[in-house]
Amino acid sequence: MANVVPVTEQDSRVHNYGVTEEDSLAHLDLGFKFYDLSDDVHGVLGQTYRSDYVNKLSVSASMPVMGGAPSYVVSDIFSTDCTVARFGRRAGISMVTATAS
Repeated sequence: MANVVPVTEQDSRVHNYGVTEEDSLAHLDLGFKFYDLSDDVHGVLGQTYRSDYVNKLSVSASMPVMGGAPSYVVSDIFSTDCTVARFGRRAGISMVTATAS
């Protein structure tokens, strides 16, 4: 399911989007329904569908990051060495508990 919601002047003012009269912005709201997912899922969407998922987001944070910002720190801009990366190494993946077959 997809729904396009226009960003109003009030939305811009409340959320500080900086929309001007020349702009035409909208939010794209997407809904997903997955069937027969295994627990070997990760990422923003994937981990929320795990059977043991617990939401750790602080909705009071100014810019909430799923899993906490420290989980996404890398050694340089092109590295994939953060603790939740699934590229280039086998260890340190915090949400994955089994290997996909």
